[in-house]
Amino acid sequence: MCAYLTCAHYLPIGRANTLMQNVERAAPGATGFTARARRRAARKLIGTFLPHLQKLLTTAPVLPRG
Repeated sequence: MCAYLTCAHYLPIGRANTLMQNVERAAPGATGFTARARRRAARKLIGTFLPHLQKLLTTAPVLPRG
């Protein structure tokens, strides 16, 4: 959720952190956690999703034009 708020909705880290606290009704969260969420999401994307996507694209049939 943190990565979604900061990347997809371009929320500043502080606002995303405040929103997460209000939604989850949790104790005050660390801003560092919210800041690291994007980095963790990017690592997972690069490490697992992109190789899978490349494999799928190499085996995908080519669609004819028009």
